Amino acid sequence: MSRRAMKKATKPGPGTKPYDVGYGRPPVHSRYKKGRSGNPKGRPKGAKSMKALLEEALSSSVTIVENGAPKKTELRSIIFRTLCAKAAKGDARSTAVVVNLMQQFGLAQPGGSVPNQPLYIVTGVPRSKDE
Repeated sequence: MSRRAMKKATKPGPGTKPYDVGYGRPPVHSRYKKGRSGNPKGRPKGAKSMKALLEEALSSSVTIVENGAPKKTELRSIIFRTLCAKAAKGDARSTAVVVNLMQQFGLAQPGGSVPNQPLYIVTGVPRSKDE
């Protein structure tokens, strides 16, 4: 409907009924009530972000048996222990990840200082037949 037609329709002429219902004027019973919100329940909560889901999963408590006794630990702690154990056994990827983490957090030397010289990793060291 054009603006000119809207003006004609909204202005009651002599002997015509006022324009109560139509475009932009819903019936009185379905209009918003004064003092009430148009969205009383509010915005629904959205899905959790990937960061929140990861944080929740890593901080979950897990029961493990260590030295014959059950022990509750965070999952992130178990992951790092497993990573370090694999690196100690000689897994190259785990070793690289642990070394990168050590350098990132300044734990490359026992005193906590980062060495000035480059760090060399020797891989492929032959093992004895006993192991």
